[in-house]
Amino acid sequence: MLVLAVALVPLAILARQNAGTNGGQTLLVLPFAAVGFVLAWRRPGNPLGWLLLTIAICFLLSNDSGFYAAAIYRLGHHLPLGLLALVLYELWGPALGALLMVILLFPDGWPPPGPWRRVASAYSAVIVLFEIALVTATLGAVIGHRVRLDGFDGLAAIDHPAGWFAVAQVLFGIAGIPALASAVVRQVLTWRRSSGG
Repeated sequence: MLVLAVALVPLAILARQNAGTNGGQTLLVLPFAAVGFVLAWRRPGNPLGWLLLTIAICFLLSNDSGFYAAAIYRLGHHLPLGLLALVLYELWGPALGALLMVILLFPDGWPPPGPWRRVASAYSAVIVLFEIALVTATLGAVIGHRVRLDGFDGLAAIDHPAGWFAVAQVLFGIAGIPALASAVVRQVLTWRRSSGG
């Protein structure tokens, strides 16, 4: 993760961009990486540490690959693995999904029995399906020669979806918002009960 964080600077220079502007999330994810590392080291059986590490790695890969894709598709550098960079940039989506899983599974890494276990399972399936749809849409844009980058170095076709992917994004949003709201409500209720409030 440190290599990915440090690589942001030369990749930003290669892409002729300001690392602080488009790579500012790197500073925000380093605490996730630190807490995830400590938790995974001390309690390897608790999935929260691994999820926090996954969040950090996904955001770092997304930032780095965005600069790399900009160097290829915006500046015309002839570098290998441009398609992979476009796909890896989209890892910010699963990172946000994993953040919701952290909220759902807090504090011990496992949902309580009953409906919360079903919510966590259903939401995990939504994350996997969304990532498959995202990769498929990315590949479709590249194969169809519709590679145009947005201001954050991701595919503009993902920002302004059309057809089946637009429907998929709406459906995943509809599934994700209630899951997030219910996870937050559950945590608030659990906290209030534990504090005697």
